[in-house]
Amino acid sequence: MYDSIVRGKVIKSVSYCIKDNGWANLAEVGSELKKNGILYNKLTEFLAHFDDILEIKTDFRTTPPIVYARLKGGVDM
Repeated sequence: MYDSIVRGKVIKSVSYCIKDNGWANLAEVGSELKKNGILYNKLTEFLAHFDDILEIKTDFRTTPPIVYARLKGGVDM
């Protein structure tokens, strides 16, 4: 499991990238995480460790598919 510092940076990065529809593009989230010193191999696999605070969805209507994330209700930013 990841410590509270990494968890806080995940929350901050997703929060920063959220658009009006409530979802954040994972490409943007990944850029923010790297700016905050968080390194990972596969972003979706890394974020899967935070399924208690994040919802992730994939839009297959585009090629390539676009993956989005948002904070689950009750998560403090």
